Amino acid sequence: MKSCFLFYLLCVTSFSVASAQAVFFSESFNGGLPSSWKSIKVQGNNTPSASWVWTRTGAQGSFPTPALRSTTASNGWMIFDSDLNCSQNVQDAWLVAPKQSGVGKEAVFVTFQTLYRTFNDEVTIQVSKDSINWTSFVIFPDIEANEFGGEGNPARININISSVAAGAEKFWFAFRFLSDNSTINGGDGIGCGYSWQVDDVALDSFDPRAQNDLSIIPDGIGVAPNLITPASQIDPFGFLTNIENVGSKTQNNIKLSLSIVDAVSDETVFTEEITVDSVEVDSSLSIIFEKQFTPKAERSVYRGNYNLALSNNDADTTNNNREFAFGISDTLFSKYLNVTGGLRPGGENYSYAYGNCFYVPKGEGFFGRFVTFEVSNPEELTDRSVTILTYKWEGDTNEDFLATPDEYAGGPIAFNGYTFTGDETGPITIPLNIDEVGVPLENDTHYFVVVQYETSDNQPLFMAISDEIDYTNMFLWSVLVNNNPRYSTMIDVGNTGEYDIRGFGFDVVPAIDMSIGGSPDLFTSLAPALAAEHNISIGPNPASDFATIQLDFASPLQLSLRLIDAKGKVLYRTLPSTLQQESIKINTSSYAAGTYFLHVETEKGVRTLPLQIVR
Repeated sequence: MKSCFLFYLLCVTSFSVASAQAVFFSESFNGGLPSSWKSIKVQGNNTPSASWVWTRTGAQGSFPTPALRSTTASNGWMIFDSDLNCSQNVQDAWLVAPKQSGVGKEAVFVTFQTLYRTFNDEVTIQVSKDSINWTSFVIFPDIEANEFGGEGNPARININISSVAAGAEKFWFAFRFLSDNSTINGGDGIGCGYSWQVDDVALDSFDPRAQNDLSIIPDGIGVAPNLITPASQIDPFGFLTNIENVGSKTQNNIKLSLSIVDAVSDETVFTEEITVDSVEVDSSLSIIFEKQFTPKAERSVYRGNYNLALSNNDADTTNNNREFAFGISDTLFSKYLNVTGGLRPGGENYSYAYGNCFYVPKGEGFFGRFVTFEVSNPEELTDRSVTILTYKWEGDTNEDFLATPDEYAGGPIAFNGYTFTGDETGPITIPLNIDEVGVPLENDTHYFVVVQYETSDNQPLFMAISDEIDYTNMFLWSVLVNNNPRYSTMIDVGNTGEYDIRGFGFDVVPAIDMSIGGSPDLFTSLAPALAAEHNISIGPNPASDFATIQLDFASPLQLSLRLIDAKGKVLYRTLPSTLQQESIKINTSSYAAGTYFLHVETEKGVRTLPLQIVR
């Protein structure tokens, strides 16, 4: 036993020495930036935050990412805090290491620990043999706005720069943060990202990765279309999952499995296993499962688990499992569990609409009833209003990633408004419809509900959001395999009437829920819909200087009219009067372009019509 222990100790010691000899340069930024390193501002303003700086506290901007938890974080690290330097101009900042030599080295890898979140920017390792001509190595390819790069805090990164550095008499390497028109990756505006934090940098002459190491890519799993779906609206869905080889050898004969367990009964209700022949080094694969899963039409909670297994021992099994959950409710559609932050569009875009899309396969006999939403800064919004808009949408028929008026019949099917008191402490629930009656739903139809904010000053509204669930692969599966897309979020920056279905990214959803029911009565059915025999029309629509309301009722009715803007403000109203056939002309020349609503109240019922104003 003692000899076995001695053999084990010698092996460990030998391995440690060999590994240490492979590292020929290292830097932990103990106490500051060494004089041999250079922080260079290529483009940006002249403030200190336009360059890389040493820190012990981390990001300090309006949307700070957490502090880097690197191995030597107690001694400090380096950061480019793009958000603190929110200049709206090009940001190009380099952190350049001292000159190195690659003589006698067949391979050179840069390793470092980092925390990075992107918003229209790109981070690279730059390598040069003459400090003039540089080769770029992209660290996080295909990353989208608001996503984090790598896995965990810190993410441990290895970049192979052998093509330039191995065998070179001299070379330089640098960390480059760039935000310009070439780096836009889903956000709005440049020069106002999050931050890039770097520590514990090293150069290694051997591939530092384990030979056998496969990973299910973080947030790369397919999930249900909603976190919570009403039992009446269940629909089959499938799975598409991304795996990657993070080891130094090609991996063969891989088993990828998926299981779903009913958390109430603890019964496994779905399984599938796929064999993957091989995954090359530094490559990833998207794996499509053949089966689909249909939950039971009753209240329940499900747990899903993806698992990777190698024929060889995997050096790190912590990234071989990814879990997700979803539930079936009585009446609720929801895409999030917990609020994790607040967002608004970047730059000077303070007016916008943001919401979630819900697919209704069996709408006949059901009604949209309530919306629940939350904002992150209600104390700053006292006496300001938002409008809740509900749209019936046929889907992205031309595949331009936009929901346009021709796809949602020109306007919303319901609206309501809410004025903040400033004392709100959590979710706000109001009827979808200002008439306080349910909105009739149709079969096989998408509905999206948005909170619209309009302001003429610079007071932002930060919508509460959640980034706990990534709906990217859910969307991709529904498009690529099912040919029947399921969408997640919608955003209209500037309130133009066109909604981008990518929102702030498929991994970010607003805190907006919709509940449905089998009755139009919300409270006591205060406002029935006006019968179809009573005709009301508006023309022209869209309008510019004038709009005419044409009434053609089957019998005389006492009515009053209100024209309401997107903020819920009443712009035009009439006193109750009895009418049957009448033309009423409204001067709209002073109204801003946008969506307005004509609300008609009679003793026989109510009706609301949208009116578009164009300029």
